[in-house]
Amino acid sequence: MKKLLHLICAILIVPVAGFGAQKKTVDVFQAAYEGKFSIISQAIEKGSDVNQTNGKGETLLMIAAANGQNKVVKFLIAKKAKLNLKDKEEKTALYYAITNTQNETAKLLVNAGAELSDQSEHSDTALILSTSVNMNELMELILKRDPTLINKTNKYGKTPLHEAAKHGNEETVKILKSSGADLQLKDEKGRTPLDIANKAQNHAVAKLLTTK
Repeated sequence: MKKLLHLICAILIVPVAGFGAQKKTVDVFQAAYEGKFSIISQAIEKGSDVNQTNGKGETLLMIAAANGQNKVVKFLIAKKAKLNLKDKEEKTALYYAITNTQNETAKLLVNAGAELSDQSEHSDTALILSTSVNMNELMELILKRDPTLINKTNKYGKTPLHEAAKHGNEETVKILKSSGADLQLKDEKGRTPLDIANKAQNHAVAKLLTTK
């Protein structure tokens, strides 16, 4: 009977201990999502891994960046979180900040030295991503740090100007043109930015692409 009681206790204790550990991990990622700074800071200060990942390979920094939780992002940067880690979909914290139009968060990451090339499985640069969502202030910051990105392509041969021709507004295209974008470069399908603008019926941009 004593052995049986011990066995029952063991069975009860293990799930509880396991549940407690799981709950703690989930709370940290939820805290990053919600911007609960005190939970994040206490966990890190007590030795929790600043670069820990969830089941999708997402770090605390990625989750905080995607949701514009800038106080948490600043703290994680200060604690030497790795800026350029990729999740299971090969996306970075900067990718998530830009594609969720978190302008201030993206600027924090750029100023902290985040890699500007190869942000996704498509090898999109930070400049290509920012032009696709018309984040013009961020574009200028990126170009100031690395002007060579102006004509750098992704895996499909698309430049920032190709993206702007489809998604961009006039101001986005003006910034790219004034920064030295090559209007004649073709993507893997042989299309110039003007071809893409015409196909997208982006008439204002098409006009800009045919004038000096």
